Amino acid sequence: MRGLGWMQGTEWAAFDLLVRWRPARLEQRVVLVVVTEADLRLFRQWPLSDEKLADLLETLEEYEPRMIGLDLVRDFPMPPGNDRLEKLLRQSDRLVGIRKVSGEGIAPPPALIHKPGAIAASDLLLDPDRKVRRAILSLADQQDQAVFGLGTQLALNYLERQPNPITLEALDEEAGLYQLGRATIAPFQGNDGAYVGAIDDGYQLLLDYRGLACPTDSQRNCGFQVYSANDVLNRRVPLDALYDRLVLVGVTAESLGDRFYTPYSDTDQGPQLTSGVEIHATIASQLLSAAIDGWPLLQVWSDSWEMGWIVLWTVGGTLLGWTLRQPLLLFAMTALGIVAILAAAWQALQWMVWIPLVPPVLGLVGGSFGASLGLAAKERRDRQTITELFERYVTPQVAQVIWQSRHQIVRRGEFIGQILPATVMFADLVGFTSIAESNPPEIIFPWLNEYMQSMTQSVLDRNGIVNKFIGDAIMALFGVPVPQSRDHQVGDDAIAAVTCAVEMGQRLQRLNQQWRDRGRPTAAIRIGIASGPVMSGCIGNVRRLEYTVIGDTVNIAARLESYDKSFDGGLCRIFIEEETYRHVRDRFPTRFIGPVTLKGRERATNIYQVLLPLQPDDLNKTP
Repeated sequence: MRGLGWMQGTEWAAFDLLVRWRPARLEQRVVLVVVTEADLRLFRQWPLSDEKLADLLETLEEYEPRMIGLDLVRDFPMPPGNDRLEKLLRQSDRLVGIRKVSGEGIAPPPALIHKPGAIAASDLLLDPDRKVRRAILSLADQQDQAVFGLGTQLALNYLERQPNPITLEALDEEAGLYQLGRATIAPFQGNDGAYVGAIDDGYQLLLDYRGLACPTDSQRNCGFQVYSANDVLNRRVPLDALYDRLVLVGVTAESLGDRFYTPYSDTDQGPQLTSGVEIHATIASQLLSAAIDGWPLLQVWSDSWEMGWIVLWTVGGTLLGWTLRQPLLLFAMTALGIVAILAAAWQALQWMVWIPLVPPVLGLVGGSFGASLGLAAKERRDRQTITELFERYVTPQVAQVIWQSRHQIVRRGEFIGQILPATVMFADLVGFTSIAESNPPEIIFPWLNEYMQSMTQSVLDRNGIVNKFIGDAIMALFGVPVPQSRDHQVGDDAIAAVTCAVEMGQRLQRLNQQWRDRGRPTAAIRIGIASGPVMSGCIGNVRRLEYTVIGDTVNIAARLESYDKSFDGGLCRIFIEEETYRHVRDRFPTRFIGPVTLKGRERATNIYQVLLPLQPDDLNKTP
């Protein structure tokens, strides 16, 4: 956007704001003598006659200024007094008159045509928003001859008359580099600062304004001392006020129209215009301060530095958006960043460097809120992924724990395959096949769903996950999908699984009583529980994914459930292996069955039976 010029207007407005925030700097070497509205009422003439202008210039000569710049068009006589003015212009070595170079042009005063360094261009350069932000140091006329601007010519003449004369010296004419006293001058380029493809004909500089437009009745916040033409004619100006100064004569009367928009034009009181003579004075002052005092000329960063500055804040904003989850904190830190950019841009301007302000602010805001929106979208995808997999199989409390730990288990909307410690439970109805064969479907399915609802509620009550239904069997998981790193946490999962199994036996006992009363079949269950490492992840395709676990621990739990179906375990037979036993032995009464080689395993597995019955209150007691 910036490279296409779409931000020029906004960046100019930001630059203008920074300029207005700077304190005014009073220029001691340059003084303005201006024709005001009050002068016009007193003189009762415009343009000033040659006689009135000669009176003004002769009076100024008495003050012995070093240079006098005449920012008044004088291309033909204004009688009376023409001969007198012509003689004064020819004899004075202080005067510089003007001509207009661009367009149809306006001729200079005839008496100054053949005097070297006595004619300058009055042309000013307007940006597309009609504001003057650049100075024309020189431009080519219709004969392709270089003509210095009025402020430039006056400054050069002034410097040549220094006790130690200062002249303009070429350092690299092809690059446009010149030395003027303590200043090295480089020309404005069309893409400097916020400009994109600006016309850079002639030799231009960025203007360094001294302050607000100068009124004649007050110099508050104004960069120049200003006197009215009538005050000079009546010698009401102190003798030392103009001595050895660079004096510019022009107009500030609003009715005469020589007024321009500048960075100072946007005020609370409405647009404030600056006279052309003050802009020429600003150019002269800028060159004098640079050449004599070493005051830096207004510079810009190179393209690479500007790009680095913008990228820095964009990356910073993006990091804020990714790391700060609280909207108010994000807003506050972003606002603080904007203040920091403003402060940096303002301080840089005090050091005479114009750095980008709007692009880094947009980068910061766009980066922070863009990243925040991206993070929110990612969290919505992650929440959808987790919700779709777990919403029907866990309690809201477990769902919240899973959501809070999502960064450990979800990446880019997909579950991360990982190895976790877990406890796996398989629960299966005993003799379900014969029950199903001896009862019609209208009885079997409500009966089976009543059983499943009660058993799965036991799993949910103990913060487990109902992973899947396999016919009449239930596979439940404890300790996943959130990783558990400490042994006591793994032990808690094992205790929760065995507690759940015991509760399932107690629930089934109550169900059997209800089923008997309704003439429905009764049942018993076998449960196998194993603890150990499992591989956790999602299996399926994009249309249907299922979270599950696989591994030896799962196989052991399944084999424990199905081991020796002839073994009479009563209403609820619960078999556990060594690792689970290690965690629950002090909590539940158990019996060692013995080492058994389970199907699919080479090594023997120690099997333990959890003994029933237990009272419900016993399950919550700590041994």
